[in-house]
Amino acid sequence: LLAAAPAAAQVMHPITLDGEAFVRATTRPVVPGELRVDFVRENESFDNWTKMVGFRRQELPNLDNDPVKAARALMDLVNAANPKAEARIIVTVEKNQALVDFLSWPKDAKYMEFNVLRFVRSTDGKAVVTLQFAHRFTDSRTKEGADRFRQLRRAWIRQAVNYDMGIVQAAMTP
Repeated sequence: LLAAAPAAAQVMHPITLDGEAFVRATTRPVVPGELRVDFVRENESFDNWTKMVGFRRQELPNLDNDPVKAARALMDLVNAANPKAEARIIVTVEKNQALVDFLSWPKDAKYMEFNVLRFVRSTDGKAVVTLQFAHRFTDSRTKEGADRFRQLRRAWIRQAVNYDMGIVQAAMTP
């Protein structure tokens, strides 16, 4: 799937989240049949990001390239690895798409990471295309941090639902 890299490298629309611009940090195949493009804020790198937007195309024939099945599989994986992550899923049956959000952290609890992922079928039907918003933060244990996280969760779910998936589809089309 390396052939998809040129299309992904030429994302024509500015990538924004919370009104901030994001620049491409990486374009890479992760595993065979998968392409991933990650965007970080201009003053961050892929090694030190605190906010990230990701596009992904995964060939998932074992899940019939079904976005709802892919979202459920991720939710189950996250909850099995960390039951306190409380991964949640929102399914839109008529559009055959799903959204998963969860909070996770490394074993050392150095930071927390909030993720919102929206799953749709690729335009060619041969893969699942995903939009990901991720945020790493360290102030979750304060009241202000917890309040900020609750606001962020609502805002990011709304932004993911309203995001133009045509941008993601175009970037991930081989």
